[in-house]
Amino acid sequence: MSVFSEYKERFILEPRTGSGLRKCQLGAIWALKSYFILNTPEVAALISLPTGSGKSAIMMAACFELNLKKILIIEPSKVLRTQISEQFYNLEILKRIGCLSEDFPKVKVFEVKHIQSTDKWAEIFQEHDVIVAHPNSISPYYKKVFPISAELIDAIFMDEAHH
Repeated sequence: MSVFSEYKERFILEPRTGSGLRKCQLGAIWALKSYFILNTPEVAALISLPTGSGKSAIMMAACFELNLKKILIIEPSKVLRTQISEQFYNLEILKRIGCLSEDFPKVKVFEVKHIQSTDKWAEIFQEHDVIVAHPNSISPYYKKVFPISAELIDAIFMDEAHH
């Protein structure tokens, strides 16, 4: 079971103590939740916020609020790939603002650094809740890159999508 669904009751979207999420972050979460009421999987949801507004916290909160189990995060650079992997592993942002307690368990995160086979993808998704990749390491456009089966993923977050 995914840490996000197993411990969903421990996540507090609007905590009474701590700073909590900012208004723009809460607005993004509520907009995302209302989007899923429409139940239209043919169209992707888009959240566009300026640099520094806290998109990482929104991605983390969305995992709890949308009952996600397996998430693929696409990052445009190796530096951002490593950074978001570490942030999701610890969920430090959500702990710091009071949405999670300090003793919340670590998230099973896999940072894709090498091309994986089709069989390996299933194993990776079985053992991890969050997979973080650079587009070149998962795009079937490139030779010898095996696509990830859509059945393995609940959501794809395209961080810095303008890249």
